[in-house]
Amino acid sequence: MAEYSARLRRPLESVIREGHPWVYRDALERFDAPPGATLQIHDRRGRFLATGLAEAGPIGARIFSLQRELIGPRLYRSRLSRAIESRALFIKDDTTAYRLLHGEGDRLPGFVVDRYADHLVLRPDGAAASARAEELGEILSDAAGELGVTTILLREGRGERLRVRPLYGDAPTGPVLVEEHGMKLWANLLRGQKTGLFLDHRESRRRVRAISRNLRVLNLYSYNGGFSVAAALGGAQRVTSVDIAAEALDDAATNFEANGLSNDRHRRVPADVARFLAEDDEGPFDLVIADPPSFAPNERAVEPALRNYRALHHGSLSRVITGGYYLAASCSSHITQAAFEETVREAARELGIVLQLVDRWGAPEDHPRLAAFPEGDYLSCALYRRL
Repeated sequence: MAEYSARLRRPLESVIREGHPWVYRDALERFDAPPGATLQIHDRRGRFLATGLAEAGPIGARIFSLQRELIGPRLYRSRLSRAIESRALFIKDDTTAYRLLHGEGDRLPGFVVDRYADHLVLRPDGAAASARAEELGEILSDAAGELGVTTILLREGRGERLRVRPLYGDAPTGPVLVEEHGMKLWANLLRGQKTGLFLDHRESRRRVRAISRNLRVLNLYSYNGGFSVAAALGGAQRVTSVDIAAEALDDAATNFEANGLSNDRHRRVPADVARFLAEDDEGPFDLVIADPPSFAPNERAVEPALRNYRALHHGSLSRVITGGYYLAASCSSHITQAAFEETVREAARELGIVLQLVDRWGAPEDHPRLAAFPEGDYLSCALYRRL
């Protein structure tokens, strides 16, 4: 594939040198390169600055290197090797589902690789990564024996446009059973959300398990019940899972069974969360968990998203007993942790209650973020106690 060049029109040289992996299209002079083509970025004086891939849409280029080098097998192997070494430090033997490669955070922007037992799922983000996905797939296939994997899947698109096909080995015929700190979960790699599970909440689920003994737990936007299973394994007295998708609640029941847990004390409610909070009379609860889908997919959605978060917190906190806990989460990079926590405080003020901030955290170690890339800090979690 031919190489192209583009020149900055804005003073972003220092930002790029610090390691920020994106250059927005409006920060570059006009260039004509197809998505996935190698793009040499030059500063405003015409001097070489970085090597990247041309992108489609608002992001004009994704930066792979501050050197003049080929974006190909050698670079892929080097970055993948470093990512694998890093996971070996943090992922323990009782966990078989984790992020092996975290795109921008591992300096292969646009590429995500998740591991589910002996299966890998490669998910490209953006047209540039999609154009190069099979190249990275070949590198992963070469390392399959060393990694101990039997299948590599390429997962592209979302919703009705989702397409999953094997790059190596055969696609699984059904869900794959994985472990997370010893907790068993079924992951559907062919139709599940994200690549099968929300792997970025692994440590959140561990924390829920640690505090759930004898608690009555409400899990909102429960999906396949990861938080619900964690609470039950932690000794919860009763768990209620609420999700608009009845199929996801069936998966949650199956995950209970996989862990030898009875569903007798697991109420599953197929309902819109806002309607449940307004109309259902169960409660109060000792622990309420609210982990909604992203309310702010772009900057234009931030203000309505903040209103929606306040409304969710208001309804959730009203179900928390005095002395009980509220775990609130946001998965939007457009909402800062500070702004998110302010929506919780505003809801508490409206209710006339006092909250104690017990802890806050983000994504775990297998989701690293570049220090110069605040946009990568997308997950905000905060645990509160109602006093």
